[in-house]
Amino acid sequence: MEQSTPFFDAIIQGNLDDVKTYLKDGQEINATLPNGSTALILAAQHNHDAIVDELLAQKADPTLATKTGGTALNRTAEHGNLAMVQKLHKVGAVPGLLALVMAAREGHLSVVEWCIQQGVDVNGQLPWGFTALMMAARDGRQDVVECLIAHGANPKLKNRDDETALSLAIENDEDDVAEILRKAGVDYAKPKPKVIAPPVEDDDDDEPVDDEIPEEVDLSDEEEDVTQKEEEEVDLGRDKEED
Repeated sequence: MEQSTPFFDAIIQGNLDDVKTYLKDGQEINATLPNGSTALILAAQHNHDAIVDELLAQKADPTLATKTGGTALNRTAEHGNLAMVQKLHKVGAVPGLLALVMAAREGHLSVVEWCIQQGVDVNGQLPWGFTALMMAARDGRQDVVECLIAHGANPKLKNRDDETALSLAIENDEDDVAEILRKAGVDYAKPKPKVIAPPVEDDDDDEPVDDEIPEEVDLSDEEEDVTQKEEEEVDLGRDKEED
């Protein structure tokens, strides 16, 4: 669907009156940016409650996702906005592993508890093997770590780098979290050295494999700023219009 750059500008800036005007003038409510972000996803990303309410009232689709799996509910979970998470769920958004992991990473206990109540698997693992417990432990979210363990999170699970929740806590000097995990019966196991495999010639007949972690839970130390990226895409759209 065709995007309207001024419309997305109004969403990012939190200008509810302009958003209403664009919609009244026929703006497609589920139009997308190049990365798949909709107005609703952007409003949730920027935690603009009033705009989210207006978009939902105008029947914005809460199930749509970006190209990397980001949804309005995921963005809202990242902010810890439980009321909005529940509102999105009421109109059809389904909480999944990303919502749980993002809430755990940011330390939003109420959202973590809600996701668990909705049946999200506390031991679910992202493509690189990270769990909600690993992310909470890495970032020192003590109450979230305790909650996840109480609900059956397995502290012995490992990611693809052979790291556990305990090793991540220790590596990031989260001593209090490490003690919680030790009391849960976990021993420290130093991760195995990373082995870089030699390059392999590509087979033209093979399909490429997308092995990236969704940007909402970029687990590197140089985490990408999703908000900045989306704003740059809006600027890019404006430049194209001016050309």
